[in-house]
Amino acid sequence: MGNRSIYYLYIQFGDSKQKEGLARIEKFHRKNFNKFNMRVLIVDNKYDRKNIFIEYTNDIVKIAGDNENREFSAYDLAVRSAKHLFNVHEEDVVIIANDTFFTHYGDEYLEKFNKKRIRACIKENAILGHIDKFPKDVTLFDLSFQEWIRTSFFLTKFSVLNKIGPLAIPWNDQLLFSGVTKPFFSPQAALSENYKKYLSYWLFDFENLVSDFPYEWHSKKPLNEQNVGEFRGKVRSILAEHYFSARAQRLGIPLLSL
Repeated sequence: MGNRSIYYLYIQFGDSKQKEGLARIEKFHRKNFNKFNMRVLIVDNKYDRKNIFIEYTNDIVKIAGDNENREFSAYDLAVRSAKHLFNVHEEDVVIIANDTFFTHYGDEYLEKFNKKRIRACIKENAILGHIDKFPKDVTLFDLSFQEWIRTSFFLTKFSVLNKIGPLAIPWNDQLLFSGVTKPFFSPQAALSENYKKYLSYWLFDFENLVSDFPYEWHSKKPLNEQNVGEFRGKVRSILAEHYFSARAQRLGIPLLSL
């Protein structure tokens, strides 16, 4: 690793979970990196970007995001900002997290991170985190994939992030969505049919909708005219998460499970 610090890029929307989130990050750091300094960059998407610096100490910097592409534009801002705020090196270890990492799925999975897996990740120039998987390959634009890293908490190196490129993708809604509730996806969307079905089963409470992908979103509900915009935003985030892992795999970057 380039120096004696480990970097945490933590994305939040408002500070209601900040204290609890940082406490869990500190616990994670003591368990896995007790001989290293902990440096934290918080990007808060609730603040106005005109007030860029919100708080600044030696080890914790808090800046404003813009929420343009939810947490994914904030991830990109954090990576760019860490380079000049902390003078990071390409080989430095970075943990990227957002304020859902301990609320939506619990935090027991953090115990599966250990020094052996982390050393393997660093050696292999990989990405380490919880991996989710579809029953079969799906296609997103020009890439086919089956598994992906859950981006609410993962570990890698800055050099790996730079190789993959930005997490935020400027999706063209006209190429994704039909403009009505049913069908939700455009027939011309560059998504395989089974991918559309998996996403629909995960998100929407449709009658008679069946799938060989058995999992459901914790906030799954019927799709209607009032919430269709909310669901489009959620799908953009899902596609960004999946596209990040799909691009990594195309580049030969391993995804390591916990």
